[in-house]
Order: sequence, then structure tokens, then C-alpha cells
Amino acid sequence: MKKAVLCLILAFSLCGVITGCGKKEEPVKKTEEKAETKKKETKEEAKEEYMVIGNENADAFTVLLKNSTGQDITAIAVKTSDKTEYPANMMKSGETLKNGKTAEFFYTPEKTADSVRDASNTDKLINVTYNMQATLADGSVIELSSF
Repeated sequence: MKKAVLCLILAFSLCGVITGCGKKEEPVKKTEEKAETKKKETKEEAKEEYMVIGNENADAFTVLLKNSTGQDITAIAVKTSDKTEYPANMMKSGETLKNGKTAEFFYTPEKTADSVRDASNTDKLINVTYNMQATLADGSVIELSSF
């Protein structure tokens, strides 16, 4: 009698092991499907076309600029730190960078040295940095220093 009970317990245990192993294959398939879906989504994101601001050329700095200000950006201007005023808007007339969107921004620096001599003291050099001004839809202005 003990042998019969022991054989039944072993038989049920063996059935449990066999059915337990069969369930492991399903999650693997789901994971593979999720990985394939993520790869497709990544390829689609990489193909995304960005709004272009400025003129693309070999000398231009290229920056991906994401608008996270909470408002649309209506104007962008860049100047060097040695200038006092910003030049004209680099965006096309009527063009706006919507909130949450990304733009490919091209800026070609003027043909000047990377450092400028201080007029009051010829032995001092001033490193030139770039500042960017963004005008929002409500007319407020944001300035990024050392851009």
C-alpha cells in the first residue's frame, strides 16, 4: 500500500513538473514580440523629420532643440558674447516651434577669432561664448547664456 501511494505521489509530481515547464515558452514569445515592436518603433522615431531652423552648411553648428517651455516659440536669435544686440529672427516668417516638438537648429558663426582682445588691455583675451534668445507666443523672452 505504501508503494502504491508513493508511486501516485511521484506520478503527480512528475505531471506537475512537465506542465510547469510548458508554460515558460509563452512569455519568451511575448518578450520577443515586444522586442520586435520596440525595434520597429525605434526605426520609425529615427525617421522622424524635424523642423529646420537656420541654414545647413559645412561650417554650421547643428543642435537638436526641443521646446519644453510650455508655449510655442515664435523667434530664435543667436549672438556672440562680445555683441550687445541680437540679430534678426532666424526662423522663417510665420513659423513657430510648437510646445513639445523638436527642431534641427543650424547656426553658422561669423568669421571671427574664438577669442577677442580686450580694447582696454591688449594683454587680456576674452573667450567668446554664444547666447540664444527665444521669443515665446505670449511675447516673453528667454535667454540661454553660454549656449
